[in-house]
Amino acid sequence: MFKCVIRYISTTTIIHVESKPNESISSIVSKIPITVERISPKSKPPIYQYKDGYQYVTPYKKLMYNNVSLKGIPQQLTVLQYLNKIFIGRNETFFKDQILNNELWIYRPRKRFKKIEGKDFSKHQKIKGTTLLTTKIKTNDIIANFACIHELKVPIFDLNDKENDNLIFEDNNLLVINKPVGIPIHPSGMAYNYNSIEYMITKNYLQKDKIWIIHRLDKDTSGVLILAKNSETCSKFNKFIENRNGLTKQYLALVEGNFGDQIRIETNPIIEIDLSKPFNKGVGKEFNAKTVFKNVYYDSVSNTSLISCFLQNGRKHQIRQHLKNLGYPIINDPLYGKDKILSMPIYSPPNREEFQRLRELYENQLNERVDNWEMENVCTNCSHVTYNNQLNVEDNYMRLFSFHYSYKDEHDGRNNWSFTAPIPPWAKSILPEGKADSLMKDHQVPIKE
Repeated sequence: MFKCVIRYISTTTIIHVESKPNESISSIVSKIPITVERISPKSKPPIYQYKDGYQYVTPYKKLMYNNVSLKGIPQQLTVLQYLNKIFIGRNETFFKDQILNNELWIYRPRKRFKKIEGKDFSKHQKIKGTTLLTTKIKTNDIIANFACIHELKVPIFDLNDKENDNLIFEDNNLLVINKPVGIPIHPSGMAYNYNSIEYMITKNYLQKDKIWIIHRLDKDTSGVLILAKNSETCSKFNKFIENRNGLTKQYLALVEGNFGDQIRIETNPIIEIDLSKPFNKGVGKEFNAKTVFKNVYYDSVSNTSLISCFLQNGRKHQIRQHLKNLGYPIINDPLYGKDKILSMPIYSPPNREEFQRLRELYENQLNERVDNWEMENVCTNCSHVTYNNQLNVEDNYMRLFSFHYSYKDEHDGRNNWSFTAPIPPWAKSILPEGKADSLMKDHQVPIKE
């Protein structure tokens, strides 16, 4: 028996649906009574569904705008031909029905194209209806349509469930959570909106309009995350975070090999590299960074070491790059891990030729992944294909954990605070008896003798 929970912000509807083992989501949803819409006509509030430890957002319609660029694309394409070319996997019937139902139209500049401020199309020609079936697309056209949005699934995250370890601390001003791995903090494109930490806490848990994020964690990093319930608390804690003298930021990482007992300090710059973007945008700045590493325990059976990582800065991918450069990549790191695309030491930004080589490897890897992924379901509305990403399972999550954040004010003890998350199962499983208890108390930044 699979319990499908369709939850709104103010109410919850429970629907019981008979299901078979490993039955696809699309098959289960098809059994939901016809009185419950399978495609939500509006994106607010979202409809959530749960299966096998994951949270799904039922596909919903959202007005989207696509700026047309015909660079590298034949100029004499109709609107339908253009849409079929750039939205792979969507069938022509879907877009044709949208045109006929006035759910897809074009804004075309009447004069020389200028940057649009906001969504003001008053000086544009609006082309809609059957005329669009034969209209040739032009550069700077803006295609507007009610897109069928398919967010990616995430592990179930519910602060109201008191049996889990997700809630670390809460009062009228502050909320500290043990963030699960696999969930982004902020909404990201069309993949994560209602399945983001920010939305789930703001709307589903606090039922407020806004939450303030004090510091960042990557989607693939779990552990302590500090959030403020008002701007005053946010400003106060931002000052604490910026004052490195009294701040301790401790992470745990499981790495390849025997790290040894010596204290290691890495000060090489962090290089911003984003292989999903072209060279001009994919290679960013160099940032000074310092990380102190201390070995907690070496497990000879798996040939892995559990490391305490103390950040002196807060650069993106700082721990991951520094450990990779030291020759101890984090287990299951999809980018800097053993034999991954950026597994080699990087101490300076790549040139255009090297970046292009890495980007081609990145694109080939994505294609190979998709070829090996199992198809989970096909949307009956727009033919969007959802794949079962094998990396999005507990055994394949990156072993990096935000363990402890604290601040000590030498002049005013009233400003002191400390938050520690429970040791994750993947770390606790290799530690000898009693070692986990001592680790929960060991948050002193080591000094290299």
